[in-house]
Amino acid sequence: MYFKTIVIGLIFSIVNNVFAQSEERYRTEVFKEIDTISNVQYGEALNLSNENEKLLLDIYSPKLDEIKNRPMIIFVHGGGFLNGDKSKGYQVKYCKSFAKRGYVTSSINYRLGINKTRTDTDYAEAMLRAVQDAKAAVRFFRKHADQYGIDPNQIFISGGSAGSMTALQLAFMDQNEVPVTVDQKKWGNLEGNSGNEGFSSNVSGVINCWGAMIDINWIKAGDVPVFSICGNVDTTVSYDGSFSYHGFKYGSKNIYERALSLGIPTRLKIFEGFGHNIGAENQSIAIEEVSEWLYGLLQNPKPNNNSNKDSVSGLVTKQVKIDYPKTIVLNGDALQKNLNAIKANDSSKKKSLKHLLGNADKILAAAKLYSVMNKKQIPPSGDKHDYMSTGPYWWPDPAKPDGLPYIRKDGQRNPEHYEISDSEEMNEIENDTETLSLAYYFTKNEKYAQYATKLISTWFLDPNTKQNPNLNFSQGIKGISTGRGIGIIETRALYRISDAAILLQDSKSWTSENHNALKKWFSDYLTWLVESPNGKDESISHNNHGTYYSVQVISNAIFAERPEIAKKEIEIVKKRMESQLKSDGSQPFELERTKSFTYVSMNLLGMCINARLAEHLDVNLWQYETAEGKSIKKGIDWLMPYLKKEKNWTHEQIVKTAYGETIEILQLADKNYKNLDYNVLAKELDAKIYQSDINQLTN
Repeated sequence: MYFKTIVIGLIFSIVNNVFAQSEERYRTEVFKEIDTISNVQYGEALNLSNENEKLLLDIYSPKLDEIKNRPMIIFVHGGGFLNGDKSKGYQVKYCKSFAKRGYVTSSINYRLGINKTRTDTDYAEAMLRAVQDAKAAVRFFRKHADQYGIDPNQIFISGGSAGSMTALQLAFMDQNEVPVTVDQKKWGNLEGNSGNEGFSSNVSGVINCWGAMIDINWIKAGDVPVFSICGNVDTTVSYDGSFSYHGFKYGSKNIYERALSLGIPTRLKIFEGFGHNIGAENQSIAIEEVSEWLYGLLQNPKPNNNSNKDSVSGLVTKQVKIDYPKTIVLNGDALQKNLNAIKANDSSKKKSLKHLLGNADKILAAAKLYSVMNKKQIPPSGDKHDYMSTGPYWWPDPAKPDGLPYIRKDGQRNPEHYEISDSEEMNEIENDTETLSLAYYFTKNEKYAQYATKLISTWFLDPNTKQNPNLNFSQGIKGISTGRGIGIIETRALYRISDAAILLQDSKSWTSENHNALKKWFSDYLTWLVESPNGKDESISHNNHGTYYSVQVISNAIFAERPEIAKKEIEIVKKRMESQLKSDGSQPFELERTKSFTYVSMNLLGMCINARLAEHLDVNLWQYETAEGKSIKKGIDWLMPYLKKEKNWTHEQIVKTAYGETIEILQLADKNYKNLDYNVLAKELDAKIYQSDINQLTN
């Protein structure tokens, strides 16, 4: 009886402790002991001494914790980018305290060192290296989330002084905002090459400890929450923008005011009379206030009893997906930021969403379905499931009684092309599916996912209506050919379908079976592209046809998870740049066309899309230059004087100039090159296209 009483008492003690942790976890130190893992390698990168440096971190977690899906905070030590260590300094105290509160925490080392010239550019490059390493650490923990019991959707970052400058720039600086003086050819782009590619480096919030930013405007509506801590007599790093620390001017007060004005969740804790060191007692106060603030941000701060138990305690491991959509051509970062902006009541983004939903509702009301089976004509194979079209620029020969064989009139469309409905319906399904998938992504209204699923299934999956995965009979010419490789250009935007499917993945309507079946269709089509006579013929095209062949091969390979094909094609893209561009950036093969501006823009956009696709394979085509110095940027800059009306377009252009593709080029360029002219010019060229709902919600 005595033993039974002890056991019962022990059980009640455990239960009371569990529920106490459930109520106070993350707010106070509910664990007495922590586990520490030291010197875990999370990456490797070239340092200032041109040596490969192993990047190490320490991990702290609550001892004997039953929860396996915990929020995380990564701490970046200070030291002016010159010194400091993960195992020394204030961040160790923070790591241990937050681990006792139930978080997993980590303190990281990163590449230190600054060029002897000590210019602002030298400090900016030191910051870039630190950001690249910190991003690799974020990716490391997403990659190993299960191993360390981390919720991959709740990773926060913090730092002190230079470490906080790193954290702030990681959270708020975009690729196109990296200072132009920074040598990205040497050090790489913002994501860097420090390791763990294939995972998002986004964070859920920032704890800024006496840090600063280079440009306060990098904080934009929809960005992540930020808590700032500082002293008001700091003479090292300005808290109010009154002076600059090697280019880092905008401190905690500026950051707080900027975030507040944009509706971003934010707090500011100023310790009156303290400078760059706020003291041990104030550190403890800061930890308490940050804990309370973070508690309000957490998605699942109070674990509770549920039938889905992962331990005897009954505390639930919440399984969540990273809300950053891993789209292929659409910019997942931009989508997430715009979603956050809508949630923060950004009036401009809400207006765009309203218009998008109006268009989506019209699609639902029209209830139109598209299929290759809708055409009246029968392909030469006798199977209507085969896609079919005619060459748009081919006309009857007036010198022949029967008009055969047809003759080419470049740039002049024969109305007969539209008599076969497949090409137009292909365009329509891409437009409608993109609109509906975006409507679903921003609202989670299942009605949009349901009809998008129906559209995709009808064209690609339903045995009765689907297209066979080939283009054997595209752009045939009467009297000459039943189909040509050149017709592959008609599926150049199929990536819009795969991106739509990715956005639908968390819906009830678009199942994993649907997704896998679509991936198989794209994989089969990819095989046809690289192995068929038509595909091989198109692969050696020297103009925009070759560029968009590469777009299709790479995007389909990424979606179908066949990266070896994508990597091989990226190398071919580099060769296409060599052959298609002149050293000044002009495109001789497109300039000889009757619609020269149209084709210059079209081909340049294809190059930009290939650069976007190459990002998934950690290849930076944005900065790539051929042996003769040819590059995408030179192609864009060659076009700029004509767009600015500084030069007149003297090449043949038999149709009215349209700027839809040009605007896409400029917006992609704006994200990847530091040139304010790009985005400004995009808006000036055609304000209606620039302000369109999809453009505003995807950029």
